[in-house]
Amino acid sequence: MKSSRVRLSHPITLGIIFGLIVSIILSGLLFFPIYNFLELKAYDMLFLLRGARPAPANIVMVAIDSESLGWLNKWPWPRTYHARLVDNLKAAGAKVIAFDVLFDSASSLDPKHDAALAAAMRRAGNVVLSSSLLEKTVPNKGTIKILQLPIEPFQKAAYASGIVNPPRDADSSIRRYQNYIVNDGEFYPSFARAILARYADWPL
Repeated sequence: MKSSRVRLSHPITLGIIFGLIVSIILSGLLFFPIYNFLELKAYDMLFLLRGARPAPANIVMVAIDSESLGWLNKWPWPRTYHARLVDNLKAAGAKVIAFDVLFDSASSLDPKHDAALAAAMRRAGNVVLSSSLLEKTVPNKGTIKILQLPIEPFQKAAYASGIVNPPRDADSSIRRYQNYIVNDGEFYPSFARAILARYADWPL
């Protein structure tokens, strides 16, 4: 009776062994930071190869830049300016008006300015405000989360508010965006999710 032996020199056998070795090595690399780093950079390279894409024509950014700050020569601006902006954008046909400005405290200029902005938000019915969830290291307490929301009159007047802080990868770059953020068991929509929900008439 002849005994069967596997010839390790056979090309197919060598290919299987080589494949197993590579698989074991790659599986082990999953637990090392260098693998995650290389994966993230490869992901970046794919986007660089794809190239930039133009923003949709129906999205308009109204910027607070050095030119406008110099023109108005003051900061913070009176919130009556924001109220007029909301009225003008609504009249121009804007389906959603989103403020990437954190209104988490009352106006330092005049309480009536807050009332004017809240009234403009109610008239428009499509204003999305920003909120923030930050992590802060406190001595003897460790890391705590600080939730910053718009002041109550604005929360009631706006369509919604959304968290503007996207998650960061290990290299501090932003590559992902969440629909919702959980804090102390509560779900909060992201800024983008709140905007999209109003634009597409989706549930928030």
